[in-house]
Amino acid sequence: MSLRELLTQIRARTATEMNSGQVRHQIVIPILRELGWDDSDPDQVDFDYTVQSETFSSLVDIVIRRGWDHVVHVALCRDESEFEGIAELAFKAAVIDQAPFVIVTSPNRWQCYLARRDRDVAQMRFADFDLHSDPLDELANTLSNYLEPAQWLNQRAVPAAESALADRVAALLAEHVPQALNALVGSADEMLVELLQDHVERASGARPHNEDVVDLLRRLELSVRIQPATTPAAPFRSGAREPSAVAEATASNMSQTTVVREPTPRVGSGINVQGSRTKTPPRRTYRSGWWGALPPVTGFSLFGEERKAATYAALAGRVAEMVYQRHANEFDRVTQIRGNTRKYYSQDPQDLDAPRRIVGSDYYIETKFNSRDIVQQCHRLLKLFGYRESELEIYFD
Repeated sequence: MSLRELLTQIRARTATEMNSGQVRHQIVIPILRELGWDDSDPDQVDFDYTVQSETFSSLVDIVIRRGWDHVVHVALCRDESEFEGIAELAFKAAVIDQAPFVIVTSPNRWQCYLARRDRDVAQMRFADFDLHSDPLDELANTLSNYLEPAQWLNQRAVPAAESALADRVAALLAEHVPQALNALVGSADEMLVELLQDHVERASGARPHNEDVVDLLRRLELSVRIQPATTPAAPFRSGAREPSAVAEATASNMSQTTVVREPTPRVGSGINVQGSRTKTPPRRTYRSGWWGALPPVTGFSLFGEERKAATYAALAGRVAEMVYQRHANEFDRVTQIRGNTRKYYSQDPQDLDAPRRIVGSDYYIETKFNSRDIVQQCHRLLKLFGYRESELEIYFD
């Protein structure tokens, strides 16, 4: 029997009321056998394998092996409502076990992931297909591409998956980047406004007001709309393609992203900036008593660690993050730092005008300040927890 014929038989069954044991014996094992795996040999296919570490323990339904190496973890689900939770658990087990692939299956659907320690499971899905609705030839090609023993013996399975993942990312970028850019411009996003202010200040020596930048962005929205590539991106289903071919095609599509321009209204003096700076000064550091507007920030040093920060809002957030890491149990003291009528830290972002989440915590920091005020807030935070201002060194261009 060919793989295509087996898939035809699987389609003929009513697969909506299967438990995980039936999925194993009626779908997964027959497919593995047809692909060339011997499920009677535990050196090729093992069942109910335990992955354990000091802080984690999980049972893997099926493990596919090549010699001593575990190459695929298969997790079985009764239906697709279980996918998200089981995928997270299976992904973590595969990372600990150093198995490159994770497959989560239901009676109908398969999702395939590359297991990487420094990545999130949702970012690593390279194939997603339905045994009952996708074209048979595509399904057979996909299963062979990733699961045939020869693909693992010849070390082709992982590169094929990496290529399919690159295709997926390229397709998502081609579709969503223009939409996101239009949304940022149309809403005059606060971080975009601050980034533009930083660039203008770096080029001219003066920093435009928020209102001027917002006004310019709203006028710009009327004259420029970024359109997605006209050539549709390849559909993300099986991912069974020649390595990099679709990624290259999608990248080419993205390079054709069109800027549609209509007659641009006169902007006039929406940004009033005087003065110019013809030379880029050498790298400098902030010192108390600095007169005038602060230059654009590039990074900082705190507690002996250097971090990058392209904006003052990023500086405030990252300084707060580093303090939180040292004082998580007493961080609620930050509520003592506030103005006469405004909160500067809160667990409710609605309390703040321009909230920025402190990474790793459930606290937010107010960032609707000018550059000098943000530096002062950083100093107040350090003093609150017993540190000297001098421990924070801020870098400028």
